[in-house]
Amino acid sequence: EFGAFSSKDSKTLPLPDFKRPFRDVSFEAAGHDGGLCYFAVSGLPRFSDKEENFTGATGIAKDVTNLVRVERANVQLADAIEVLSGYFALYNEEDKLVISNARFRQLNKHLTDVMEPGSDFEALLRAEVENGRYPEAEEDTEGWIQRRLARRKQTSGPFEIETEGSRWLYEDEERLADGGIVMMTRDITEMKRAMDALR
Repeated sequence: EFGAFSSKDSKTLPLPDFKRPFRDVSFEAAGHDGGLCYFAVSGLPRFSDKEENFTGATGIAKDVTNLVRVERANVQLADAIEVLSGYFALYNEEDKLVISNARFRQLNKHLTDVMEPGSDFEALLRAEVENGRYPEAEEDTEGWIQRRLARRKQTSGPFEIETEGSRWLYEDEERLADGGIVMMTRDITEMKRAMDALR
């Protein structure tokens, strides 16, 4: 057996109806290296002079192995991001949100308007300040925002920041090769309280 028609999750599907035209049906087969290769198969039925006499089908197969592997890798990456213990967000070179994990979205659950993919980081920051997230921004709000944006532009390494309710976050922003920024944040409140208790 050369291969099998399958769904995206590799479940075997019945053969298509070759008596009808079909387009981009998934097919997988073993490659020369023993790994699976993936194809998108399209076909047209062939009939004899009398149309009721089916004689076979003519078709083409596009090799979509790399595309399938990239799609599956993206799914794995998204799953990995979701299970991170901290808050995670990825912004593109224009500082617009690409992806975030559930913990980051939960942290900002009241700010849904600025949490959608494509939302600007500055808009999120201003919404956080407006909602009292950062106590130290209260005296000089605009000045604090500009200093925070300047720090982000420089991506000058990890830093600690106090948030509402006397909680502390450890934030690390790293610049990627394409100009994007990955944000990784942890709540270090309990650690700081333990350190204070030892003093």
